Amino acid sequence: ADRVDLLRAALRGMNPEGRAWAAWALRKRSKTSGVALDASDRAAIETLRATKSEYEACSGCERERLGLDEALRRVDE
Repeated sequence: ADRVDLLRAALRGMNPEGRAWAAWALRKRSKTSGVALDASDRAAIETLRATKSEYEACSGCERERLGLDEALRRVDE
């Protein structure tokens, strides 16, 4: 559906995991489409990266809390 407006809303929303997934989806869309990230989206993602927030992640039966960069790296694996 390419609802980038919804991803942008989630990137700036209240849910930490929602922000992380939105950052991942916007970055992936940029890489696959060749369209550069909007400057405000890039700034929002950089702000998330600069915070010390942790995100719930799981791998099989194991759960852990990860910083944004590590969480995004693992999703891309």
